[in-house]
Amino acid sequence: MELLHRGAAPKGNLRLYCVFLAATGFVLDRAVFLVYVGQHGLDVQQVALCEAMFQLATVMFEIPTGWVSDRFGRKTSLMVGTSLLAAYNMGMLLVQGFAGYMGMMALCAFAYTFLSGSDNSLLYELVEAARADAGGGTERNYLSYSSRAMAGQQIMLGVSALFGALLASYSWTMLYLLMAGVYAAEFAMLVVVKEPQAGRGAGGDPSRNRPGRVRPRTFATHWTTYAPAWVFAVFLAATAALDMTAMGYANSTQIIFAASGIALPMIGLFSGSSRIANAGAYLLAGWLTKRFGRKAVLVGTLAAQSAAFVLLPLAAGSPMTLLSVSVMALFLAEMLFIVVESVTQDYLVNATRARILSVISMVRSLMGVALYAVIGTTLKLWGVGVTLGVLAVMMLALTVVALAVAAQMRRMHE
Repeated sequence: MELLHRGAAPKGNLRLYCVFLAATGFVLDRAVFLVYVGQHGLDVQQVALCEAMFQLATVMFEIPTGWVSDRFGRKTSLMVGTSLLAAYNMGMLLVQGFAGYMGMMALCAFAYTFLSGSDNSLLYELVEAARADAGGGTERNYLSYSSRAMAGQQIMLGVSALFGALLASYSWTMLYLLMAGVYAAEFAMLVVVKEPQAGRGAGGDPSRNRPGRVRPRTFATHWTTYAPAWVFAVFLAATAALDMTAMGYANSTQIIFAASGIALPMIGLFSGSSRIANAGAYLLAGWLTKRFGRKAVLVGTLAAQSAAFVLLPLAAGSPMTLLSVSVMALFLAEMLFIVVESVTQDYLVNATRARILSVISMVRSLMGVALYAVIGTTLKLWGVGVTLGVLAVMMLALTVVALAVAAQMRRMHE
């Protein structure tokens, strides 16, 4: 792991950045922007194409913008992305027609890829610098800070979704102008944040200074164990697939619940309360990890999430039971996500951190596209029970792989 200069990130600097991360969850148009373009002349097919453009542009730009973050710094990448999001919100008020809104979706995706990877990379480096400044022993670890920051994001998402829907019914212009102001405030916070200086060259990854082919080497994790890169790659692939299976179900609950006969008010209540539950999942993961250790929490959460998804097809015949089990399954999925994310951060070196995180994000997006096709096809042909059964089988298989790889990582060089 690359060395961070001591004193580069005092606690006040780290706290300010955590406030910035929480503030990024305040997105007024998150739940209504497709409604906006629909009300401004686009038909249903064109609205769907706008969403497809956003997903496609995200995949296209993830790796190039990750390189920008590694080359020019996390803070620079975040400032560019925040500026582009402010421009996107102003542009939504100025453009007209299908081509204009397609362009805005591409701009929005381009902006978010500057944030993706860079946000958590900078948090990790700030935490490590703060730990070095404090001597390492009593300072909170990355998972403690990230769980609190992500909980704040989820709360802000829930609040802004409600406020944005109310504001949109009054004035779309006010909504987008307000969001441009929010991004200006976030940009001002970033100006104040001081990015730690990462040791490069001789002080960084030594394999980068040798000519010729870079030979495989091991990477350290906070489990105080080592594993070769291929083990970590399999671990990433399995956990990314687990995450996308859970998120694929989360994003498909509206149609699955409707097909199960669950009333719309209950579907809306489930959607709104899930944000609060996510915040609780992040905080609980941080607390459990501090008390029992990350290995135990990772293994326990993997097993519990798999068991919850196995219960889903059994609950398909009872709407209220299906709702209850779904809350539990998605709660565990969020806990697993943040624990895996902290393991990933510990494994990476700073020189390539944002690029690798961008690749992981891109792989998740591609997996998501394939999974949505599977869910849609099975739901149409065989109904809710079979669809949930397919998801349960996928979860079981992926959990076995993830547990096997995690055990391999623990055994190596203990």
